[in-house]
Amino acid sequence: MIRTLLPLALALSLSIFTPSSAHAQGTSWRVLFDTVDQALNKGAGYKNSNNASGTLAWGESYIMMSYAAMFRATGAPRYLVSLADHALSVLDQRDNKKGLKDWAGKSRPCWQASKYSSNGKGYCWVVHSGILAAPMADLVLLLAQNPSYQKILLADGKTTLAQAAATVLAEVKKVVATHDYQYMSGPKTGEGYYRGDPAATAVVPNVAGKALPLNQMNTMGRTLVLLWKATGATSYKTRAQALATYFKNRIKLKGSSY
Repeated sequence: MIRTLLPLALALSLSIFTPSSAHAQGTSWRVLFDTVDQALNKGAGYKNSNNASGTLAWGESYIMMSYAAMFRATGAPRYLVSLADHALSVLDQRDNKKGLKDWAGKSRPCWQASKYSSNGKGYCWVVHSGILAAPMADLVLLLAQNPSYQKILLADGKTTLAQAAATVLAEVKKVVATHDYQYMSGPKTGEGYYRGDPAATAVVPNVAGKALPLNQMNTMGRTLVLLWKATGATSYKTRAQALATYFKNRIKLKGSSY
């Protein structure tokens, strides 16, 4: 089910329809998206799940992305409302909100998983934080670009989209900051990368103290780009550029593709 939501949303946002049939097809695809969305826990998706087995990272993140894509495709503010509602719920599942302690005995603003650890201990992965925080940062950006929707209320009838976005922004900053100690400048000028926690040798021996795989570190890179666009803070842009440079320097051109 979750694999259907984002492709449906992207199909709309990429305008794959011909001019003569775009309106009719767009309407039917939107109905299909809404039907699939409601079929998954009545629109709640996995927003109330924990991340022990990666359910939030590899399930809920794509649902949040799909709402952002649907808003871009349709302009309907209710998708922003859904994104805000899901974002706030997912933020409440973090270790510090649930009183969960990780392998090091710390309770931080991130989502630990135990499924991928060698010893079954909870560990907060950069890739999980990045993939979950990105659509949340996107919410802030989209609302900034569409200020007329700021006063729209969420389902609780009290919280406005502007209030939700302000909360989300503050908390996303905390998520990003909790991995700052894993960020390293270099090794070449202009480069930067995230590494696995160097002290977690018994938990994640394959990445402890080592540069993370490119796809893992750059989920956080996408979050940094969105935060920069949403806030204008150059610190996010600088780090995103360093990650991009690190990535670019490690891919090779073969023919017309990398």
